Amino acid sequence: KLIALKDTPHSIAGGAAIGIFIGFTPLFGLKTLLCLGAAWILRCNPIAAVIAVSLHDVVTPFWPFLLRLEYDIGYLVLNHQFPPKMETHGLHLGEILK
Repeated sequence: KLIALKDTPHSIAGGAAIGIFIGFTPLFGLKTLLCLGAAWILRCNPIAAVIAVSLHDVVTPFWPFLLRLEYDIGYLVLNHQFPPKMETHGLHLGEILK
């Protein structure tokens, strides 16, 4: 969809950048409105902004896994060894979801 937009590459890239940037904010109900407003003020492509902020929200369910992966990579880079295994202390998924 982004490639098929009839606008300048600069405007499309600006809209995508706005969408990705606003996608990192924790304002779940306002992200689309904020990216539309920012795209309008900065004269970027609003469709690209909405597509980018929507695609960013697809990753939301995977945040715990991504954060753990980022932690492991940072630990490895800083300490030159793999991080210790995370202990759950007998915590099971069924107990969490009750």
